[in-house]
Amino acid sequence: MWIILAVFVVTSMLGGSSGEGRMTDPPARNAMWRFGYPTPTNYDDDFLFCGGPMIQYALNGGKCGVCGDSFDGVREHEVTGRYYRGVIARRYRPGEIIDTFIELTSNMKGYFEFRVCPYPDDNITKEVSEDCLNQGQLELADGSGTRYYVPDSPAAYTSHLVPVKLPAALTCDHCLMQWQYVTGNSYGVCENRTEALGCGPQKMYRNCADISITNSTAPISVVHKPYRHSLNRLHRPPLPPGPLSLPQPWSNLKGPMRRPIGYWELPRV
Repeated sequence: MWIILAVFVVTSMLGGSSGEGRMTDPPARNAMWRFGYPTPTNYDDDFLFCGGPMIQYALNGGKCGVCGDSFDGVREHEVTGRYYRGVIARRYRPGEIIDTFIELTSNMKGYFEFRVCPYPDDNITKEVSEDCLNQGQLELADGSGTRYYVPDSPAAYTSHLVPVKLPAALTCDHCLMQWQYVTGNSYGVCENRTEALGCGPQKMYRNCADISITNSTAPISVVHKPYRHSLNRLHRPPLPPGPLSLPQPWSNLKGPMRRPIGYWELPRV
């Protein structure tokens, strides 16, 4: 066991797991300030990686805070933390296909997963549980499963648009939506006892967003300010086969964003 851990620690220190990421749509608690929400500013909003691999795996047995904080540390992004204000960032309908938007500042391979869990009542005093989130794992909109695999591309700065489908039977005035990113660019020991990239424990990120899933059409009364994306390329899943009169969510895109190519240029601001 100690040999496996030593291999993991050394390879992580050699640069196999550097890089950062954040969920900007729905805006995560750590990133809401970028859009004008009345939440504290967090300039390290892309560093919620469970305290780092050594802390997560060597000290905490692989455990991580629900929102990406170190399991044994101060949970600043959970209900009792300084970055929680109970502000609903997005309102959706049951069963709706929604576009999530993830920013990465380097390609760390691996995959994204999304989960949702309702809070039990209006008197929220503690964070939702891992069990509840695991029961609310979201499917990708294209029906390919629950994991969005980051393309193995040389692009260093990518933003990922990932459509997911909300449960048709779930409604909530206040739900927690979790983005989890298990990277795959660290060397480790595989099940067959060989060593390879992506094997063994990997650096992991988590973000939490506060959302509502109702049949109400009332808008959220928050004035958003323009957000200057630090990234200049957007990756999206391949378009489904068929004519260019695309179904949701692709039909919302205008102009050059409808071109069936692998990468999409964001407007420069």
